[in-house]
Order: sequence, then structure tokens, then C-alpha cells
Amino acid sequence: MRAIRHVLAAAVAAAGALAYPGDMVAQDDETCLMCHADASLFAGLEDPSRLVVTREEYQGSVHGQLGLSCVGCHQGVAVPHGDSIPSVNCGACHGSVQESYDGSLHGYALARGNPRAPTCASCHGTHNILSSVDPRSQTHKVRMPATCAGCHGTAGLLTDQIVKLPQSFTAYAQSVHGQGTGRGIAAAASCADCHSVHELRGAADPQSRINPRNVASTCGQCHPDIQLEYDRSIHGRALQAGVTDSPTCTDCHGEHLILSPRDPNASTYAAREAVETCGRCHDDPLIISKYNLESGVVGTYVDSYHGWATRRTAGLAATCDDCHTAHLVLPAEDPASSVHVDNVVATCAACHPGAGQEFAASYTHARVSAAVNPVNRIIRNIYLLAIAFIIGLMVLHNLVIMNYYMIESRRAQEVHSWVMRFDLHQILQHLLLTVAFVVLVVTGFALRFPDAWWVVGLANLGMNEVLRGDIHRAAGVLLIATSVYHAWYVLATKRGRRELKAFAPRWSDVTDLVLSTSGCPAGPLVVGEILVHDGSTPVEHSPWGSIKSRYR
Repeated sequence: MRAIRHVLAAAVAAAGALAYPGDMVAQDDETCLMCHADASLFAGLEDPSRLVVTREEYQGSVHGQLGLSCVGCHQGVAVPHGDSIPSVNCGACHGSVQESYDGSLHGYALARGNPRAPTCASCHGTHNILSSVDPRSQTHKVRMPATCAGCHGTAGLLTDQIVKLPQSFTAYAQSVHGQGTGRGIAAAASCADCHSVHELRGAADPQSRINPRNVASTCGQCHPDIQLEYDRSIHGRALQAGVTDSPTCTDCHGEHLILSPRDPNASTYAAREAVETCGRCHDDPLIISKYNLESGVVGTYVDSYHGWATRRTAGLAATCDDCHTAHLVLPAEDPASSVHVDNVVATCAACHPGAGQEFAASYTHARVSAAVNPVNRIIRNIYLLAIAFIIGLMVLHNLVIMNYYMIESRRAQEVHSWVMRFDLHQILQHLLLTVAFVVLVVTGFALRFPDAWWVVGLANLGMNEVLRGDIHRAAGVLLIATSVYHAWYVLATKRGRRELKAFAPRWSDVTDLVLSTSGCPAGPLVVGEILVHDGSTPVEHSPWGSIKSRYR
């Protein structure tokens, strides 16, 4: 059968050559399909698929449905013809589209002679062109990302062999938009929604949809309410006033890798927002100096309870947009601002029901800043000195006591061994104090250093921020209760009053210290009010209570 078709094709060509001195111009589709519908005629060519056109494929295309013949696009093609045939001019029918393409980045690349520049056929196909509303079409909304990925999915080189095309598709496919189109959701944003269809322009072009001044309106096609908020915000107003440093949608959410704020990898994720998103401007010394912005806002937030808690359990504590809002960001002087003096109470009350004016005024970036607030700086320095002093004295005290007992233990071993015991109240107070102090330290450091390995381990065991906070507060209550218990003990009990009296410094303490450090014998060993004689039973006339003697 194939041989018969070859013979017929040759016969038609020969008849045309005999009837006409020159080449015969094809007049109908059957003449073209007689050869181009047979794939075997083009076997062995570099790209035979572009020359093969089946009748079903063509008739199913938009051109075939409109009744457009082959010569409508391939004008002036004679039968028989050689390998060199005129290029198809789509602009003959689609003049306005051709004009838009010529002014686009794609058209510019083609005009420069870039062999990788996309043409009409690169995106729409050749003979199987379908309407963009057809789900099978290469330009259908959910299939367009894959079409664009033909160039933007890999780092293709431009003609100068230096500049690379951005790998936009890889990032887009991971985004909320890409995941939507990947599931066939036509409402999800696709390439053309942001970059337009044919008039693709660079971000520096004022007419481009992705020019910083136009990005908000581009995103507003799908997010109109957010666009209205952004346009009213200080960021939107500054950008329209020509302040190009002011952020727009893509500066906070990204360009192609746009993720949900609930995604830990998103730049708008609560645990990352302050430093990675807002901090890019509000923690930049050049931006702060250039526009006279308040300094230290990021640092004071990160070093606050809110900052620590969001790093431990994102979403639990307030982050930047909880106080300043996500898109309608306004300065505190603006009556519409969420942090204006008339609105800040309601803002705090969103997380802290019952918050009043004093509560709202207790936390501002300036108030908690040690650099700006001298009171905070003094308190912080006192706190640091107190920690060093108290811990230092505690260590020194324990070393002295340990040294003392080591010496006295050696002396006592020569005669007798003595064991001094606490009463029940003393044991209980020390136990409660130890538990409360250790738990407070562990749970406090777990908030302050959320990235420490042992804190991560506790989190994996189930100690989330809510549980940590509850345990920390419970330990605080226990410490206060222990303090009250101790105060009652030393004031209301007989032994407690004796213990308190025994703490009063005496001149004998000084003389004993001098004698013990000089190595001179101090006579009978005195422990509090207990006189221990060599080889005798201790005399019990001291506030230390009953002491058992034990002879070797």
C-alpha cells in the first residue's frame, strides 16, 4: 500500500510537471496530505515529526475547524518543492499578537539571532494548535507551566554563552501556585497570569506586569482585597511615591517559590518572618539610616518572649504581622494603624483578653531596648552583675564548705565520726528549693536558647511551648511557696529562730577563720554551738538540735 502511495505521489508530481512548465502551486489540502500524512516518507530525517501531518490531527486543530487550508499558512509553496520553504508568517492573521511579541523579551531575543528564542510554534505547536481553553492545549492554563519549562526549567545559556536563563519552573512547581496547577486547578495562578501571554517584558520595563510598581496590581487580579490593603499601607504608598526600596508582594513572599505562611520553608513563616522577611529592611543599617527608621526593632523582638516562643513553636506567640498586620502596615502616628494609641489595646487584646492601656503601653520596641531605654540598660547590667556575684559566691561558698568538711572529716576520723542531720522541715525546704530552682533554670533556658540540642530533644519528647510555660510558672509558684514556708519556719518555730540567730555574725567567726587559715590549732572543735570534746559525748546545748555520736 505504501508503494502505491509513493507511485501516486510521483505520478501527481510528474503530471503537474508536464502540464506546467514551472512548479505547480498546491491548491488543496489533499495534495499536501498525500505526502505529509505518510510518516515513512520522512524516516531518517533529523526531526521527521515536524513534517508529518495526519488528517485527524489537522482537522482537530483550531485552523482545521475553521476550514483554513495548508496554503493559508504555507503561502507560495509549490509541488514538488525542496527542503527550503518560506517561513510561516502568523502575523498575517494575528497582527496585534505579532506586534506584542515583537516588543517582548522573546521577540527581542529572536531579533538578536538567539537560536533558542521561542517562536509561535514553540508555545502553540505547529499543525495541532488547539484553543487555550482546551485542556489538551499546550497553552491551557494548567499545562502552560510545562510549556514554559521547555526553556525555563533548565539553566539554558544565551547566545553569549555566559548569561543563564533563570530556572523559574523548578521554584514555581514547589509553590502554592504550582501545586495548584499541578493538581489541575485552573484558578491557580499560571505563568501568563503574572507575565502576560505575548507581551512579556522585563521587570525594569515600566509597562511590565512584574515591574515593582505593578506587582501589587498583578497579584491583585486574584487577591483584590489584599491589594487594596497594600495600596493603603506605608509600603504601597512609598513605592508609588518612587521609593524603590519599599517592599512589594514579591519581596516578602518571593517571586516563583511562593509558599503558604504555614510552611516552615516560607519566608513568611512565623519563626522566620522577623529576621528573614521584615528584618531584610528593618535590620539593614543602610535602610535605617537612609529613611531614619527606628533601629533595633528586630533585635528587641527576637530577644523578647514573643521572639523566643515563635522560634520554639511558630504560630503560638505574636510575630510582626500580628501587631502591625500583614499588608495594611501603617506607622504608629496614623489613626488607622493597628499600633496607634487608640487601637493598640484592641491589637493586644486579640491575644491577651482583658488587656488595658497600661498593658499595651508596657511593650514597645523602645521600652524593651537596652540601647534606647536607660532603665532597661541599668536593670540588665544589675541583673548580669547579680548573676555573676550570686553564682560566684555560691561556688566560692561551696568550695569553702567542701574544703572545711574535708579537713574536719580527716580530723574527726582520728577520734570519732559525726553525722549531723536536718530535721524534717529543713529536708523538705531544701528539696523544694532544689526542685524549683532546677526546673526554673531548665525551662527558662529552653525558652531563651530554643535551638540548643537538649531543648530540641525535650521538644521531641513532647515539651512544646504551652507545656514549657506551664511547667515554668508552676516552678515559680513552688519557689514562692517555699520562700513563704521558709519565712514561717525561721520566724514561727523554736528551732527556726535559733537557726536565724545562729546566722548572725560574731567575732569568733573572724578569729576562727584566721586560726583555721593560719594552721594553728583552734582548741576544741566548735560546730555552731556544739562543743565536741576528744573522746567524749557532745554537749547538747545548741540550736542544732539532737546530734548522735558514734564511736569507732
